[in-house]
Amino acid sequence: MKEKRINEIIHSIFNKYPTSLSLYPKGLTNENWIFTLDNETYIFRYPTILVNNYVQEQKVIELLKNEKLDVETIYFDPNTGIKITKYVDNLQEFSECTLPNKIEQTALLMKQLHDLQIQTHYHFHPIDKLEFYKSKVKHCPYTFEVNALLIKIKELDSNPILCHNDWVSGNILFGEKNYLIDYEYAADNDPLFDVMSFITENNIDDPKQRNIFYQAYFGKQPTADMLYKLHLWEQFHNCLWCYWALMMYEEKREDIYLEIAQMKYEAYKKAEN
Repeated sequence: MKEKRINEIIHSIFNKYPTSLSLYPKGLTNENWIFTLDNETYIFRYPTILVNNYVQEQKVIELLKNEKLDVETIYFDPNTGIKITKYVDNLQEFSECTLPNKIEQTALLMKQLHDLQIQTHYHFHPIDKLEFYKSKVKHCPYTFEVNALLIKIKELDSNPILCHNDWVSGNILFGEKNYLIDYEYAADNDPLFDVMSFITENNIDDPKQRNIFYQAYFGKQPTADMLYKLHLWEQFHNCLWCYWALMMYEEKREDIYLEIAQMKYEAYKKAEN
């Protein structure tokens, strides 16, 4: 049934049916399909949870289209979040990539985005998101010092600029050219939030590897004050995505979300010591 619906949507956009269509096994909150049309291959994103501001995502894609950070977007519907992009062959996501300098390359992708110093005037509001996710969780099996953490986060000086806000492995792609994809969460935020998004989402625990990233991104090793700010954002990420995962589990009852919540809580406790 879903395949038939997607065939019809593609037909409504291109005025013809794809010659092939199959589920592409990537993505957690979206279904991704790969299809061929006129000897060109595309990725069709079909959101399964309408929780994002797709008008903002469309704006960000437009702002960045000349920066060559993202793959080429062919079609975007800000009402549904349906997106069609060009398929780029032979790409590996961060966790799959075996390049010895992939951490430095990721830092340079992030630096490229942040150095644009774009302000969209739409804020990510991480604290509001944490409080929202927390309010939706009926049962939390974990103990966080959330209030104390939020007081410290609110005290941080920051200059919000356009950030990606979701540096999971699948959004960082390596090939003949490197890409940062999927701007569903992109909005103005403290750039240090992005730094720790990458560190925490990709389990960069080794201090040497963290220092490699910091050196490539900052151009130097961070000061004690900067490390303190990074630590706060690290703990914030662990809280934020733990509560998000618990919220998602209560909504969808899929064990993957419990696994994410447990992983984030364990990371929180580890960084606390």
